[in-house]
Amino acid sequence: MLRILCLHGYTQNASVLRKRTGVLRKDLKSLAELVYVSAPFEVAQAPSFNPQVFRPPPTEDEKQCTWWRANSEGTFYEGYEETIEYLKSFWQEHGPFDGILGFSQGAALVPLISYELLQAGLAPRFVVIFSGFRSRSTQHQQMLVEHSISIPSLHVIGKSDALIVPSRSEELSRVFHDPKVVFHEGGHFIPTDADQRAIYKEFIGQFATKSLL
Repeated sequence: MLRILCLHGYTQNASVLRKRTGVLRKDLKSLAELVYVSAPFEVAQAPSFNPQVFRPPPTEDEKQCTWWRANSEGTFYEGYEETIEYLKSFWQEHGPFDGILGFSQGAALVPLISYELLQAGLAPRFVVIFSGFRSRSTQHQQMLVEHSISIPSLHVIGKSDALIVPSRSEELSRVFHDPKVVFHEGGHFIPTDADQRAIYKEFIGQFATKSLL
């Protein structure tokens, strides 16, 4: 059984991504276990307009988390180093993991954490990226330009994605050596129709087969 670490998008959390990938988990249950982790930072909540109104602490499902806090120009990711150490510790404590799955902001994190894990001798065997984008932070440009990540990768891109336009997702795919890129007609979400699920199972299944050889 393969184990895949799943990284959610901005303002989501582990519980939210787990629910939104329920169909995918069910379809992959004979191949892989999906393990979800919440980002270490919470997105600041807007204050109540009425100071007399009591707001209970958010539940796990309501927590809005982020892997970093970008500056207004998107050229610096505050908290990035803490996130990397947090995930490396999670990987060592709860792993090993065979692959990484990322959505949106979590997808942008996939090549960055993969590179860091490669340097530590803990590289994943494959990655699956949904609606990803290439980091524009100056912290990462040398890493992304000078190093082609030699990990098999599947990139799933929505042709109608208005939040992360397809060209940004294609730009991210080029960070990897020989990426597999597939498109769907929808927008900013993880498609789970039968045709798309077949693609995921074929890509992930090859690593389950290799592990038995």
